[in-house]
Amino acid sequence: MIRRAAPADAAALAALAERTFRATYASGSDTSDLEGYIAGHFSPALQAQELANSGLLTEVAVDGATLIGYIQMREGKPPPTVPGATALEVKRIYVDQAWQGRAVGSALLDRAVVRANATGATLWLVVFAHNAPALRFYEKHDFRPVGKQTFQMGSVRHLDLVLARRSTGGG
Repeated sequence: MIRRAAPADAAALAALAERTFRATYASGSDTSDLEGYIAGHFSPALQAQELANSGLLTEVAVDGATLIGYIQMREGKPPPTVPGATALEVKRIYVDQAWQGRAVGSALLDRAVVRANATGATLWLVVFAHNAPALRFYEKHDFRPVGKQTFQMGSVRHLDLVLARRSTGGG
């Protein structure tokens, strides 16, 4: 089941965000850089602030009472390489490792696709250039590279790709 995240989800969301981010970036990252980033971005207090932010929509996939994945979306000005007059960013999408390959990510991403199509927005996101499984996942969902940017984690600058998917609808 997928539902909108509630303030009561902040602690569980923080734990899921930390776990999934760590699984994605631990290999090839300096431990102190990784720990610093996690501490600065995924605490329960910060997740509560994000959940209270009306400009950021967070939806969670749940199995019973357990959060197994999440997606965060926001409208706003995209990088200049993203086509279209309006855009919706997938700020974060992560699925717990035990649930990967079981269509949870696709179900979460479908929520963003429906929102983008309803308004005619281009859906876009940023992905670590060396995350081959994520790149395959996004390609399967019709995302195409439209640019590059960097992601600073501590002392290291990582290469990210900007991917976009054109809307099939209009508001």
